[in-house]
Amino acid sequence: MLCGFASIETDGNTVTCRKPNYEVGSFVTLKQEEVKNVWKLDEEVDLIDPDTLLDQNDENAATFVPKSCPDDAKQKRKACKNCTCGLAEELSGEKSAAQDSVKSSC
Repeated sequence: MLCGFASIETDGNTVTCRKPNYEVGSFVTLKQEEVKNVWKLDEEVDLIDPDTLLDQNDENAATFVPKSCPDDAKQKRKACKNCTCGLAEELSGEKSAAQDSVKSSC
């Protein structure tokens, strides 16, 4: 509450303090802690080979296909309500291309 003041005294409900006797342009150097090189890597640190992170089973794993998105060519393609397979963006691109066709006034 009384930051920057010196000689702070309290007497009941009265607080008495003084400004420090600094001269204009004076400065004080502060001691700083040494910064440790936390992220410095030594030769002792073993790095992981990125080729060993995936197994053959992980590479051959089947991707998830939602049941609600139809794959049949007989059915009309319609995107799900919360489509995540990209069908909604694909269909909206076809609609905008059809609407952009110019009609002549002749």
